[in-house]
Amino acid sequence: MDSKHIKYFENLIGKDNAKFDKAHQIAYCYDATKKRYEPDGVLFPRDENDVSAILKYCNENNIIIVPRGAGSGFTGGALASSGGVVLSFEKHMNKILEIDMQNMVAVVQPGVINMDLQKAALEVGLFYPPDPASENYSSIGGNVSENAGGMRAAKYGITKDYVMALRAVLPNGEIIRAGKRTIKDVAGYNIAGILIASEGSLAVITEITLKLIAKPKFKKTAMGVFPSVNSAMNAVYKTMAAGVTPVAMEFLDSLSIKAVEQKFNKGLPTDAGAILISDVDGPNLDVIDGDLAI
Repeated sequence: MDSKHIKYFENLIGKDNAKFDKAHQIAYCYDATKKRYEPDGVLFPRDENDVSAILKYCNENNIIIVPRGAGSGFTGGALASSGGVVLSFEKHMNKILEIDMQNMVAVVQPGVINMDLQKAALEVGLFYPPDPASENYSSIGGNVSENAGGMRAAKYGITKDYVMALRAVLPNGEIIRAGKRTIKDVAGYNIAGILIASEGSLAVITEITLKLIAKPKFKKTAMGVFPSVNSAMNAVYKTMAAGVTPVAMEFLDSLSIKAVEQKFNKGLPTDAGAILISDVDGPNLDVIDGDLAI
């Protein structure tokens, strides 16, 4: 990268937040796909104004920008496959700004870790359902940019179902707000919906307003043992057709059961054709027991 660009970024956000050394190029060159593309540098914006200035400068100087959360995705959205600079939110823009209990919303910066938000919501009796497999380290900004799902998706939906509003920066540096923090928002274009799952290709998300729901009062887990894969799949169909929507259903075939039992010795029935492990939640134990009985 041209030294004049490096000097601009260092003057804008400080040398501690503008890194062009080999170590940072290697550290930010891969994601969960394990493919490797070294960026020219890594920038750590301190706030939305930094993001705006960076995008404006890069747009004027034809420098590629790659927004990056935790780098846990499998789609390559965080990879600098054509060079340019990685824009990372993990260092500064990683705060839960607000949890509004009355309106049941959370306002977060893109670098907030999914599990940290879940825990903060649970502490005040609220619940943020989207739970991607990477929930312990993936960022909310990355979840929104990839429209992440998770085990609870069947009952509670995926990330897009909880995004109420976004703040974002367009490629020319203009700051926009899309959506509202109200449940009913029917006027105008659904700009927030367009930005969800766009992987940073349309704008850089700088703030996210998320819907929270009441924390489920009770939860139970049950395991069903079946002689074959087909009988287990029929049980899934019959469960859903009966009007019961489990929080999650995990399926293991006979090979998976034996592999898990060999590795962890959990007491699983190794002679089973398949097993289904189901999580069910509800307002009281009678409802949960009724769902499990079905």
